[in-house]
Amino acid sequence: MRERAKMRICGAALLLALCTLGAEEKKKDGQSPRDIGLVERAQRGLVQLDVTVRGPWESIHDLEASDFRLVVGGKPVERLVVDRLCPDPAARDAAAAAPASAEAAEAAPVLRPRTSYMFYFDQQELTLSGRQNAIDIARGMVPQLVRDGNRAAIVSNGKMLDTLVDLTDDPQKLLAGLQKLEGDREQWVQYAQLEETRIREILERVERDDITFACSTARRFYIEESRHTDKSLRLFAMTLGHLAGLDPPKVAFYFADTMRRNAGAHYLSYVGRCAAAGEESATRSGGGGFGAEFAMDNVIEQAAAQGTRVYTIRAEGLVAPADTVRREGFGASATTNMQRYAHAGDSLTSLAMETGGRSFINGEPAPKIVDAIEEDLGCMYLVSFEPPALPQDKLLRVLLTTERPKVKVFTRGQLVLQSESSRRTARLLSAFAAPASIETDVPLHGALVPTGFDHGRYTALLQVQAAGLPLPGTTWDLGASLLTAGEVKGDVSTRVKVDAPNTPVIFEAEMSFRPGPYEVVLVANEASSNQLGTRRIEGAWPVRDDGPAITPIVLLQPAGALFVRDGKTRASGPLVLGESDRLRTERATALVGMVCRGPAKGRFTLERVLVGESETRFENLELDLDDEPCAQFRDVIEAGTLTPGGFTYRALLVDGDKQVASAERSFEAGDPAGAPAPTAGPAP
Repeated sequence: MRERAKMRICGAALLLALCTLGAEEKKKDGQSPRDIGLVERAQRGLVQLDVTVRGPWESIHDLEASDFRLVVGGKPVERLVVDRLCPDPAARDAAAAAPASAEAAEAAPVLRPRTSYMFYFDQQELTLSGRQNAIDIARGMVPQLVRDGNRAAIVSNGKMLDTLVDLTDDPQKLLAGLQKLEGDREQWVQYAQLEETRIREILERVERDDITFACSTARRFYIEESRHTDKSLRLFAMTLGHLAGLDPPKVAFYFADTMRRNAGAHYLSYVGRCAAAGEESATRSGGGGFGAEFAMDNVIEQAAAQGTRVYTIRAEGLVAPADTVRREGFGASATTNMQRYAHAGDSLTSLAMETGGRSFINGEPAPKIVDAIEEDLGCMYLVSFEPPALPQDKLLRVLLTTERPKVKVFTRGQLVLQSESSRRTARLLSAFAAPASIETDVPLHGALVPTGFDHGRYTALLQVQAAGLPLPGTTWDLGASLLTAGEVKGDVSTRVKVDAPNTPVIFEAEMSFRPGPYEVVLVANEASSNQLGTRRIEGAWPVRDDGPAITPIVLLQPAGALFVRDGKTRASGPLVLGESDRLRTERATALVGMVCRGPAKGRFTLERVLVGESETRFENLELDLDDEPCAQFRDVIEAGTLTPGGFTYRALLVDGDKQVASAERSFEAGDPAGAPAPTAGPAP
């Protein structure tokens, strides 16, 4: 260290003061905000159908385009292109019996198509026994399916939607993900398990002859379940974008016990006098079964658009009806309690059939499910064609037949010819739903700078950092969603046009956070090239009852980039550095954090020390936290102060003679010639 680093302190207006770290802000000509409209581009490409073929080998092994007849949306399709993905059973058996070796594996031809699987656990629709059975079934399926180049991902919709394992061909990673899922209480949801309790509440009112209250309760549960199912299915539809862009075949295993297209309708059947009127009333109010029905149609549409087969699995299996009390004269017959099981089974079966998959609703074991998958994917043909003049973004009926004797063909019954904007929207929605599953085109980083605490909520400046692209002009859509316990609690977004190539874009926005854990999902999409970047940042804000705390330390250095905030742009500003970024020694550096006292009031002492070649202590900061629960602090290291090497910055909060909280941040500093620039890159 060349000389003692100097310390400065600022208050809540940190973000404005940080601009003094770099050159004076300049607004370049041509970088003022402008109204940019969406531009649609016509794009045509081949549509593919993955077709299952069954029959004697001598009949199915040499099918050609002339053997198929395809009708889409009522119009015959000409000029089909057919690719066979149908291994010779004899060659397959010989390969399985041959001793394994690296040379043989490299020389052997691909005997079957490489399949992409997604195991989707809809915890919102799983009972506790179904949840455990679903995990056990998946454990049995993974080693049998994820082999020979096949890949799989694991996604769970619990208290939050989470991608536990991204697409991988490693069965051990998937099994470890299932093990994690089994013990993760954040993925436990009680809603489906409490269905019997809700039914008993209705029947108790019926037993007391309180029909008005019974009808009101049944309608309330009807609307509640419909909205619950609507949300669950819409998340599943969004998540199907995981498999977008992958080659077929693509399979999604949907584990659920209580998902119903007519969600909640069974509650009304327990009170016959109000069933018809209640169903009509709830539907008109916007909370009835139509919501779930439309959401299920959306799943089918997304599966058709992405070319994905959905295999539905009711892991709970057949369940004996509960011994619920029924009173004659109120429409609750002996079969009423079984309707909900039938409705769930019919809905799962319908979802599978409409997408070209199969349903397993009777508790089938893993080997039986795997055998069915092997049969469906054992001999496949990819039928490709240029779409005729048909409506886009609309479900179209598909009819595929063959005139080859003894041959049967199976494919999905519907198809969607997606427009460019719909493809982009589906990909963006999937990125927000589960960013870890999306293949990122654009490096994207995010960070939070704590700024204060007001009315029970923390405030922070969010930076979304998108790397520049080598294009002459780009139009960026950048956004972020704040999630707490899986619920969206806030979102911000912007659109900006960049004229110069390789110009990084830094989107800044103020956000507020409740105490406790949080996650922020970041998405950036470049409109002209449709390149996508996505990232999730997680953390936790101090909880008052936990006592004094110091937030994580943030490092900032001035950098050149297109900064966007509140619709205004500037050509430079303070950039938050990531854990792997190296500081530039010729630039000033700010280290920022926030102290929170917890329930205790009084005066505290904040000590800071910078450890490198030698130890440098900053002047102690006395904090009066009687009125304010938190105080922000900032230390500035002037340009040219640091020498290249490793450093650790520590902040210690002292109450009297007792240390009550601490935080530290380690970083590397480098010379200008040898050090890479911060995340945002060089000045444009």
